Amino acid sequence: MHQYKIGYYYEVKVLKYLKRLGYDVWRSPGSHSPIDVIAIHPITKKILLIQVKATSKDEFSFNSLSREERGKLLELVQRYRNYPEVNIQLWVFFRKTRTKKVFDLKTLF
Repeated sequence: MHQYKIGYYYEVKVLKYLKRLGYDVWRSPGSHSPIDVIAIHPITKKILLIQVKATSKDEFSFNSLSREERGKLLELVQRYRNYPEVNIQLWVFFRKTRTKKVFDLKTLF
């Protein structure tokens, strides 16, 4: 499957999941921003800024991202560090095992 289609599939999966949880959600298609999905919960006011990745490998770490992607995400972490309602996350889908791991980047850095 083409990389764009794989990314699109998992981004839509995240959108649908968050909608079921009551979030208003938006996707940033084809952008070069560090964020693929933006979600805001109208009741809790929680804001999620999410980068979505899919891998066929068994392991994934923040260092698996390109230096440019890491830099942009770390810049967001620094910018919103003192905003408890803003969460910056990396959602990694492991295609072989059909599992996902969510990294809360503000707690990692």
